[in-house]
Amino acid sequence: MTQVLLLALLMAAASWALAERRRTRQQAGTPGRPSRPVRRDEKRAGRSLSVAVARLSAAAPALSSPKAWALPAGFTRAEALGSILFAGSLAVFAVTRLAGLEQFPINFFADEANQVLTALDLVKRGFRDAQGTLFPMYFRVFFFENPDFSVYFHAITASWFGVSIGVARATCALLAAGAAGTMALVMRDVFGSRFWWATTLLVGVAPAWFLFSRTAFDAAALASLYALFIACYLLYRYRSPHWIFPAVLLAAASFYAYPSGQPGIALLGAFLVISDARYHWQQRRLFAAALALTALAAVPFTQFQRTHPFETALHLRAVNSYWLQDIPQVEKVKRWASIYLELLSPGYWFFHSHPDLIRHEMKGYSFMPLIELPLFLAGAVRCLQKARESRHRTLLAALLAAPVGAAVADPGILRVLAFVAPATLVSMAGLDWLLVRLTNPRSVAMVSLALFGVLSVASAGMLRDALANGPTWYSDYTLYGMQWGAKQVFQDTVPRLLRDNPDARIYVTGNWANGTDIFASFFLPGERRVQVRDISAWLLKREPLPANAIFVAPPEEYEKARSSPKLKNVRVLETIPYPSGPPGFYVLRMEYADGADTMFAAEKAELRQLVTEQISIGGQTAELSHTKFDIGNAQSMFDGDLFTVTRGVEANPMVLDFNFEQPRPLPGLSMYLGKANVKVLARLYPAGGSSPNEYSATFRYAASTGPNAGPPAQMSFDRGPSAVKRLYLEVGYPEAGEDAHVHVFELQLG
Repeated sequence: MTQVLLLALLMAAASWALAERRRTRQQAGTPGRPSRPVRRDEKRAGRSLSVAVARLSAAAPALSSPKAWALPAGFTRAEALGSILFAGSLAVFAVTRLAGLEQFPINFFADEANQVLTALDLVKRGFRDAQGTLFPMYFRVFFFENPDFSVYFHAITASWFGVSIGVARATCALLAAGAAGTMALVMRDVFGSRFWWATTLLVGVAPAWFLFSRTAFDAAALASLYALFIACYLLYRYRSPHWIFPAVLLAAASFYAYPSGQPGIALLGAFLVISDARYHWQQRRLFAAALALTALAAVPFTQFQRTHPFETALHLRAVNSYWLQDIPQVEKVKRWASIYLELLSPGYWFFHSHPDLIRHEMKGYSFMPLIELPLFLAGAVRCLQKARESRHRTLLAALLAAPVGAAVADPGILRVLAFVAPATLVSMAGLDWLLVRLTNPRSVAMVSLALFGVLSVASAGMLRDALANGPTWYSDYTLYGMQWGAKQVFQDTVPRLLRDNPDARIYVTGNWANGTDIFASFFLPGERRVQVRDISAWLLKREPLPANAIFVAPPEEYEKARSSPKLKNVRVLETIPYPSGPPGFYVLRMEYADGADTMFAAEKAELRQLVTEQISIGGQTAELSHTKFDIGNAQSMFDGDLFTVTRGVEANPMVLDFNFEQPRPLPGLSMYLGKANVKVLARLYPAGGSSPNEYSATFRYAASTGPNAGPPAQMSFDRGPSAVKRLYLEVGYPEAGEDAHVHVFELQLG
């Protein structure tokens, strides 16, 4: 209900703002001019967008008119040239973002596919989430609840244009184009830049922005929304106070776009409120309404924190943040400051001092072009010199705020991508300052054309390099490399196999990328003949292997099948080559060998054998005989960490047989278990070999895992014995088969 009220108020506020602006323009008698007094530093800020639009309209009379190419009164040749170059810059940016979207980046990620599938599910539910919340801001992404405002953009494009890699990526590409164009208009209307149109091209040649604006990542959406937020705030300060409402809306959209952006956006908003307090007071009626709108926009966040109080810890755990490590708080603060300063440093952006995952890089390119460094430094000095002015102060604050949330973990470009937008605006301030001083006024047109040509050629060259050489920049196409193959397997190969083999069951190995099962839903919605399952599943235990089964597997899985004595007649039907040439996937058929059943029986008996080891429990040594584990170890059950898990390997129930060095009191135990129906059997043996006391309990949907865990499953041993020498436990899932994997996250004795 809150989100519906927020949406209604936002629409009403926007309508009121437009009507109010129209009324003030009519009263002022000058189109596009704000009704408030214009400060001295604002007089140098250039012309407003509405004036430019009016003049451009006047500059385009009917071509049949004798004066078709005459400039209207008051519209200078410099302005006409700037408008033409701006249109050309937008065209260059759009082409370099939309051309070859399915070819580069060469890897289509499950994160991108998930954006579209989440959007379609949202539309299907009537813009409600699984809990019934209307217009939610948080969505389930793999194992986490994430803010993801970009889902709403994909809801529009996927509904209108269908589901494809091109549509998904074009959604973020066009959002980036809008942000780049708006940044240029701000350089003209707020900073009075003579070469304002070049902003679009300058941000376009930043390799980090180039790479990720061609993806459907939510981090790319955050970068664009962050740029739009900064732009609208500056327009509020220098063009019209009514821009405060779009600024608040875009701040909220940015805040809910990506988790690591939230701290920086909140801090930037607080700084802008304090920094421009005098101006806000002058516009107090509008500003009060904007504050109310901000409070309303914050409701989904406060509700989420109340219902998911430990979700932040889960995210920090997922990125292996040092904030959850057992180190002094002072060390954590020092670590944060060190990473924060690194993310601000020119070395990180212009010299590539901290390499990222290869799938997050363009080989041979830094995150921002090195040639831009002098412009950035000059612009930063210029902003510091003029920090008394809100426009320059805002750029510096936006720069400093961008890495705040990203510094909670090791440096990663996706978490700090939003830095590129304010950095480009700072570089443009430096470029304009240098060119104005180095250029003769009579040669501005020639310099402008030369600048346009250089930046356009650089953009086109980057695109050509990416499309021609990007596929072979790196040779590791596996899970820990490029994760290449989603399009080639699920779009190019599997549909053809289904057409050629209508009765086939196709199994695609999923260990070559993250979230591979999502690709089946993205490319082949509703197709039940396709499953994502590794060949290893047929080697670990006897599984039905129909004669019409076709497997698509990477080289390591193919080698397992070819060399396993459990299989025979492993036949390669075709291969899917990597971009570098070697086979990347094998299309296979196979059968079980005649003696496979005997091998499986022997392995199963071996798995049921207990293993014995020494462990420490509360400072006391104990001998533990237990079911074999395939995840974690025995000590993980006693480390006090609800994130670590000990999992039995296909043994239901799991057996834990403790022999204590010295008899000990044992009034009860508590356990954090997997979320399922769990039965626990306990036998307590006193010293001297007497008969054990037996206890059993069944826990319906036992405590969930991780920091969101509820109360543990608890057992009380009220019938003794008073001192226990041996504790025998069986932990099992009574509703599952004997091959189920039993999970124990934490075990506390006493």
